[in-house]
Amino acid sequence: MRIAKAAAVAAALVLMLVCAACNGGSGATEELDSAEAIVAKMMEAETTLETYTSEATVDGEFSINIPGEDAFSMEMEFSGTMDTVVNMLNQETAATMELEMTPAEGRPGRISMTMDSYLVDETMYYKLDSPIYSMGWAKVGMSDEYGDLSDESMSQMDMTQAQFDMLECADIDLVGSERVDGTYCYVLDVAPNSSVIWDLYMEMAESQPGMEGFSDPESMMETMWDDTVEKYTLRLWVAKDTLYPVKVEIAAAITMDEDTMVAMEEAMLSGLEEQSSEPEVSPTMSPAVSTELEFEGFYFHIDMSMTAFMRDYNQPVNIELPPGAEDAVDMSYYDGSIEGGW
Repeated sequence: MRIAKAAAVAAALVLMLVCAACNGGSGATEELDSAEAIVAKMMEAETTLETYTSEATVDGEFSINIPGEDAFSMEMEFSGTMDTVVNMLNQETAATMELEMTPAEGRPGRISMTMDSYLVDETMYYKLDSPIYSMGWAKVGMSDEYGDLSDESMSQMDMTQAQFDMLECADIDLVGSERVDGTYCYVLDVAPNSSVIWDLYMEMAESQPGMEGFSDPESMMETMWDDTVEKYTLRLWVAKDTLYPVKVEIAAAITMDEDTMVAMEEAMLSGLEEQSSEPEVSPTMSPAVSTELEFEGFYFHIDMSMTAFMRDYNQPVNIELPPGAEDAVDMSYYDGSIEGGW
């Protein structure tokens, strides 16, 4: 269903906004006087990264209304933490996210949610605990007929590959120097290039069945970024001696409604039709009319801020699956549908 795909696009955009935080380390000793020089040294340092840990706090508000047969509506405030351990050498990660959510008036009281995720031996393991929906250990293989997805999964969990791609093409200002936990740092303001974010998303999307070779019209990116991102700021603290990031602060606000979703869907359909000599058209109504009806009443909004600290670079780490994870249910062929809603 197209509405589900469009919701996935919205979720991926949020992910791209958050993916901008960790890497570096060149043992630099000279004082650098420009953002360009700092980024260049960070790119050199990135090749030395082997392991690290990060601790993040996040808070904000969220609301969504999805119409149609999969109707779903929710409004809430949220706050929480995410602790991550990354081993780049072994392509392994472990992350625990704990959220506290306060639903809008008329809903149950404060709700807690814990999600554990592991990437081990080219397999993603995850578990969710919440009063409104819980799921025991499940797993998804990262290597199948569509190729090896381990690299994409690593970049999503450790927030490194996306960040460096953005730094290469972003507008970056050196705004000063500060100490963070005793470490002398450069302070950078980063304004990612929207076209780079879209290219990163397309690389992820093209690894999915049915999206191979998809050609995106520029109008779709313009709609996704210019018409939906109301606020985006990123400040990065980079250690002067190692060029490893020490701290990052991100604030973002996104709003999407039925008009922006219709524009994005029409742009996507146009791009797909360019690859097909016989585009699929509804016999009863035009694609434009069908799309407008499908998204009528759609609304998505998130306003969030995140602060993360990166520590223990290149220190020994031990990532092992917890009890029960090895017996996880294989969800590699699960269609993603969940009945009901909250």
